[in-house]
Amino acid sequence: MKTPALQRHRMHRTASRSGARSAGGFALIETLVSSAVLGMGVIGLLFVNGFLIASATVGNQRLAASLLADELITMAQTDPANAGCFANTGTTTCTSPAAGQFLTDWSARVTASLPGASSLPPVVEMSVDRTFTVTLQWRQKDSGLTRNHRVATQIGS
Repeated sequence: MKTPALQRHRMHRTASRSGARSAGGFALIETLVSSAVLGMGVIGLLFVNGFLIASATVGNQRLAASLLADELITMAQTDPANAGCFANTGTTTCTSPAAGQFLTDWSARVTASLPGASSLPPVVEMSVDRTFTVTLQWRQKDSGLTRNHRVATQIGS
């Protein structure tokens, strides 16, 4: 005959074994869930990193376009008598070969500095009221979007 103390001991031992098995299963599920959460966090960080790199690239291209436009405007303001020589729309006559050569060299730097600018050449206009407008366009390498930068100013009096 079994004593009540022995029966309680056997029941306690059996319950502790099944509790250990269920705790081991819970730990496995907990590990899988935490691995999934960690993986999603890493993927999120990679996405944000890619977005930041793309944004920095666009910023660098805008900066390059701004510096190039400013360079040409500064040259036109430095020599207001030959400001029309820096326009490439063909509506002005140029008597300064140095200014024409500068425009050619500047256009080459634009196409070298901005992606896709060779198919979208810069447009430089000088209107009758001496408004000097520089328009630069380029294509984003990753998205193919066309970006532009336009600057206008008055040259001379």
